[in-house]
Amino acid sequence: MNPRALVAALCLAALTACPKPTPPVLGFPGPLAIHRWDTTFSNGLPITIFYPDTPAKQPRPVVIFSAGWNQTRGSYFGYGEQLAQWGYIGIIRAYPNPSLLGIGIDTSEQQTQQVTDLIDWCAAEGERAESPLFGTVDIARVGTIGHSFGAFVALSAAVNDPRIRAVVDLDSIVADARSSNAALLRAQLAATFTPILWIGTDKGAFCSGPRGPFALPLFDLANSPSEEVIVHGAAHIDFLEQSVGLNNLGQIICGGGTIDQNEARAIAARYMISWFNVYLQGQDDFRTYLDGESAMQDVAAGKVSIRVKPENGTP
Repeated sequence: MNPRALVAALCLAALTACPKPTPPVLGFPGPLAIHRWDTTFSNGLPITIFYPDTPAKQPRPVVIFSAGWNQTRGSYFGYGEQLAQWGYIGIIRAYPNPSLLGIGIDTSEQQTQQVTDLIDWCAAEGERAESPLFGTVDIARVGTIGHSFGAFVALSAAVNDPRIRAVVDLDSIVADARSSNAALLRAQLAATFTPILWIGTDKGAFCSGPRGPFALPLFDLANSPSEEVIVHGAAHIDFLEQSVGLNNLGQIICGGGTIDQNEARAIAARYMISWFNVYLQGQDDFRTYLDGESAMQDVAAGKVSIRVKPENGTP
């Protein structure tokens, strides 16, 4: 055999024999035990914090979850727990009831400012020796996430605060080109290059915003990097963890989806954790759950549809 051909054959055999790198196992509960801390900040506003329970203190990224309109913090505790299990300081916040007609630009600005205030508070707690968060807050790695109206708040905060490095949007209710927030949202999307993950539904009806000509195409308006994940069979209300607050009323108004709520939340949590792992912790091996082999398995199974704008801006 030709010596070069022999070398090539041996190299090919060696490569074939080498096992392919296996993706990280992403499941819930995650690998870390956690603590819960119920406290207040800024004029007594209540927050619930979930954080890892580890012997050694180390700086950890912070993710702030803004609740949906008129929802309590307890509607979303599962997301905070999952974030903490994967190494984050997960903070669940609600806000004073904005009333039935109080969803407008003014309210959005107030909520955006509260997120910024909460980041400042976290930074101070990380330096306060008596705080459970002492020595564990990495204020250079902050993410925001929200559901419905809270998703709009999460995005607005990222536009206004450069410390926010990644955003996850759970089915924005403001995705309506006729809404009072539409012009503001368009301007914000044009102005930010913060990585944004949109997780939406195809059974949302009224509560997810309109379909057709009045829909505000959030993913299309966003800069890269961004990704859109549509959870097939899920409804807007399915991202709530439990029937607290106005969830029961929401079920009546919004209607449920055609898949189990636990499945809808599990899918959302898997993409949420992967997005923050990649963009807040630099763990690129979790991209398999965003647009790699694991994500394509979800697509092939009919669970989701996915659109991606990667870092280079090419769809």
